[in-house]
Amino acid sequence: MWLEFLFEGVKKFAGEIIGVILITLVLWAFPSLRSLFSKYKHLKKDEADAELERVREVQRSIEAQRKEEERLKEEMKRQEEELKAVELQKQEEARLRAEAERQLELKRHEEELKQAEARKAEESRRRAELEKQLESEKQEKERIKAEEAKLREEIQKQIEAQQQEQERIKAEIQRKEEELKQAEAQRAEEARRRDEVQKQIEAQRLEQERIKAEIQRKEKLAQEEARKLEEALQKAALRDSLSVNPEDARTQYELGQKYYSIQDYTQAEKFYRKAAEQGLAEAQFKLGEMYRWGEGVEQDYSEVVKWYTRAAEQGHSEAQTSLGYMYSNGDGVEKNGEEALKWYTKASNAGDSSAKKLVPELTKLVNEYHTAYRLAVQGDPEAQCKLALIYFCGRGIESNEEEAMKWWRKSAEQGNAEAQYSLGERYRDKDNYSEAIKWFSKAAQQGHRFANICLDSCKQLRKIYQDRRRI
Repeated sequence: MWLEFLFEGVKKFAGEIIGVILITLVLWAFPSLRSLFSKYKHLKKDEADAELERVREVQRSIEAQRKEEERLKEEMKRQEEELKAVELQKQEEARLRAEAERQLELKRHEEELKQAEARKAEESRRRAELEKQLESEKQEKERIKAEEAKLREEIQKQIEAQQQEQERIKAEIQRKEEELKQAEAQRAEEARRRDEVQKQIEAQRLEQERIKAEIQRKEKLAQEEARKLEEALQKAALRDSLSVNPEDARTQYELGQKYYSIQDYTQAEKFYRKAAEQGLAEAQFKLGEMYRWGEGVEQDYSEVVKWYTRAAEQGHSEAQTSLGYMYSNGDGVEKNGEEALKWYTKASNAGDSSAKKLVPELTKLVNEYHTAYRLAVQGDPEAQCKLALIYFCGRGIESNEEEAMKWWRKSAEQGNAEAQYSLGERYRDKDNYSEAIKWFSKAAQQGHRFANICLDSCKQLRKIYQDRRRI
């Protein structure tokens, strides 16, 4: 295409040159036209220069395209050489891979041969050991046969000796029987004499008891007379006391004390109550005591807690200790270790010796519960098992088997052997042997020392239960 364009340009340029030459000849022939030709010549020259420059530009472009084509050809040639090199490299890699696979195959075959040889050697060794073992067993059998023959002889000798000994023993037994008959007759005589002596002793004992009973009766009569006299004197003293100030709380408490001392609990309760309702702590405590032990009133733990609390709130140390005991054991109130510890601590601070002994132990129980609960909520299986035991035994809190079962199950499901064993025990106590066997088995698998024994007993109990149901 570019050749055609070049050809057309040259052709056009040549035609213009020929035209210029003809015009020049005409101008030379006609001088009048020379000036016009001069102008036309300059104009054509400029156009020719421009056309020539355009042609040169086209040539330069064509030359640049030609060089680019050569460069592309060189690039394509270089890429073809690189492709050939890559192909050669791939062929070399394939050859090396095949060679490596062949080497690996050879090594594998060598290993298999070595293993086969090792197996053969092992088989030969085992065969030799078996032959030796068979030989030793054969020798052992022969030795055992010889020992059996020897033992038979010894046993025969022992049997003969035993027969002789039995005959001697029979003779000895007959002699002993005769001696026993004589001894029996002597014992019968001694027994008869002993019975006579025993009867005499028994008669003496009965006489002594009669005398003792008579003495005790007389002592009781004397004591009764003394008590009646004492009551008369105390009632006279009470009448004197009433004349002093019958509405004073302290006076009413003292009257209650005097009636209590002569076991007139009805009157004692009456005066204790009057003093207690006026706020006297000692009377409140004593009234609580009467309700606690059912003295003169019907036993009522709720009333006990009520009057103990009123006295304890006024700082009565005995009431504080007793109220702590009620909370500690759940008598009349829900079992509450923290509340019990509060009152024991107050009584201890007030100097109560019994409370001082109880505070450390109860503090330990309360702290143990809180620690176990905190860790159990966080998912600690050991703490969950411990918390379940606290709930089950009611240590510092109200006993709650449902809560105990809940925490044992959580701990057991995390693999705690002690919790699994405890669950098994609870289900066994409820005659749910299938669940008991399930949890005992899990505990036994972890090596619990008692689980296997309980597992066997549970299986036997389940079998007995199933047999009874079938019957």
